[in-house]
Amino acid sequence: MKKLLFKLILLLSIVLLQTETCYGQTAEAWFQSPLNEEQGVPLAPTLIIKTQLKIATNCITFEYPDVAESVHDNPHDPSVVIIPKMLADSLADSLWRFFAEPGTFSVTDDNTLEFTPLSPLAPNTAYLACIKNLCVIDTTTPGDHDTLMVGDTCICFNTVEPLHELMATNIDAHVGCDGKVFAAFNRDLAAPTTGLGDIISIEKVDDIQMLNNEITYVTSPVATNTWLDPANASIVYAEAVAPLDPNKQYFAQINVSHLTGESNQDYRAPLKVKDGYAITIKTANVDPLVTLPPAILAQEATYYAQSGQTTSIGVFEDIGGYVFQGWTIVDGLTISSSATSVLDFNKACDDPGDIVLTAQYALKRTIVLTVEEPVGSGGVQVVSSSGLNLGGVGSFQIAPNDYV
Repeated sequence: MKKLLFKLILLLSIVLLQTETCYGQTAEAWFQSPLNEEQGVPLAPTLIIKTQLKIATNCITFEYPDVAESVHDNPHDPSVVIIPKMLADSLADSLWRFFAEPGTFSVTDDNTLEFTPLSPLAPNTAYLACIKNLCVIDTTTPGDHDTLMVGDTCICFNTVEPLHELMATNIDAHVGCDGKVFAAFNRDLAAPTTGLGDIISIEKVDDIQMLNNEITYVTSPVATNTWLDPANASIVYAEAVAPLDPNKQYFAQINVSHLTGESNQDYRAPLKVKDGYAITIKTANVDPLVTLPPAILAQEATYYAQSGQTTSIGVFEDIGGYVFQGWTIVDGLTISSSATSVLDFNKACDDPGDIVLTAQYALKRTIVLTVEEPVGSGGVQVVSSSGLNLGGVGSFQIAPNDYV
C-alpha cells in the first residue's frame, strides 16, 4: 500500500512539473552546477546533476536531431535539454528536443550524472536547462528494486560575455610627442578601470644588443596616464607623462591577455614619434566645371613643418586671370576657412596631425564703368586704385578687387 501511495505521489509530481519555469522545482534530481540564475557560466560547461537515488544508466536517453547516434524518431526527450531561454519561451516544451544542444553523458557515481554540450554555447545568452527523461532505482526496500521516473526539473543560467578582441589601434602609426596611443575592443571594459596600464603601455629602448645573430631590445617602462574614453568604454588610452623624444626609439604594447588570459592577440609594435607635421596645398575653382590654368596648379605642394616653429604658407592673390577667394583649412577633424592669402602655423609636438589647405580661385571678370559729368558740376576726374589719373568722362574697365 505504501508503495502504491508513493508511486501515486510521484506521478502527481511529474504532472505538476510539466510546465517549466525559470525557478526549477527540485524533485528526485537537481542541478548541482550551474546553479539556478547563475551568471557568467562558461561557454563549454559541464552540467552536474545529483540524484537522491541510484541512477538507472540504461534509462539515459540522448535523442537529438542531426546527430548520428541519435534516434530522432524516438518520441522521448533527451535526459538533459539545454535550449536558449528565448527560444524555449516561444515553443511548446514538446518541441524543445528538436532545438536542444546535443552532448555527452557520463555517470561518475551512483548519484551523479554529468552532461557536456558537444559545441560551445553562445556568449551572453540566457539558457534553460532541464532534466526531462531520467530514471532512478529505488533500493530502499530489500529485494524489491523499482525503477522510477524523475520529475522534470529546470534551471536558468546566463553564459559569459564574449572574450575581448582587439579591433583597432594606432600604435603602429605616427604619434605626437605625448605618445598618445589607444586600443579599441569589441566590447566595453568592465568598471572599475584599475589596471589599464597592464592593458596598454609604452617602453623606451635603452639599448640594442646582438645575441646569436638576433637583435634584442633592452627597454624600460615609460610613465603614462591611462583612461577609458568617456563616451565609449571599449576604447582605452595611454599618454606619456613627459614628452617623448623624437630621436629615441619606443615600443607600445597591448596585452589582450590581461582581459582574456590568452596571449594570441597580444600586440607589440615600434612607436614612431613625429617631430612635425605635413601641410598640403591644393587649389580649386569656385566654378567646378572649369579647370584652373597651370600657373595656379603649380602652387600645389606638400611641406613638412617642424613642431614648435612658425611656418608661413601663402599663394598668389592675382594670377593667370584668376583672383584668390579664400582658404578651406582641414586640420584633423576641424574644418575652418580664411580670406587671408598668407597663413601662419605653429603646432605643438603633441598635435602631430597633418593639415590640408585648399586655395579657392575665381575667374577675374572685368566690368565696364561709364562716367558722365553731372549737370552744373565743375568737371570729373577718374583715378585708379594705384593713383593713376585715368581722365574724366568716359568708360573704364574695372577688374575684381580693383576700384576707381
